[in-house]
Amino acid sequence: MASTPWLPDYARPKVPPPPPVRVIPPSTWERLQGWVVRNKVLSGAFVLVVGYVAYRSIRHSKFLRKTRRASRARNGGRLEVVVIAGSPSLPLTKSLSLDLERRGFIVYIVCNTIEDEVMVQNMSRPDIRGLSIDITDVGHFPPFPARPCFTSG
Repeated sequence: MASTPWLPDYARPKVPPPPPVRVIPPSTWERLQGWVVRNKVLSGAFVLVVGYVAYRSIRHSKFLRKTRRASRARNGGRLEVVVIAGSPSLPLTKSLSLDLERRGFIVYIVCNTIEDEVMVQNMSRPDIRGLSIDITDVGHFPPFPARPCFTSG
């Protein structure tokens, strides 16, 4: 009836207003996407800089993680010796000696008793050997000089 032309304006029913449209504010992600679309050059430069810095830091950290290897003789024999003053029955001593032997060192483990020496021999590694020294008795070690002795000549 509201659209009929023969009714006078005062008799026509009023058209109801449309329901209000609810506006939802954009999320942070949507705002970020909009900013990237508006600023393509700046966001591209940012991605390049972050990528380059990540590449350089990863490459630099790989060079720092160089494993320590013992130097070898010309014939391939082992040259460097390590002495571990710890009980061969301790897991730390075992793992440390096996790791150093794998890296190319000749490893001596200080043994106080025959049982310790047998334990070292049971490791069955050719470059891990027992060293029979009593490290608790300091009486048979020579005293250190108070200052270095230099001779002229």
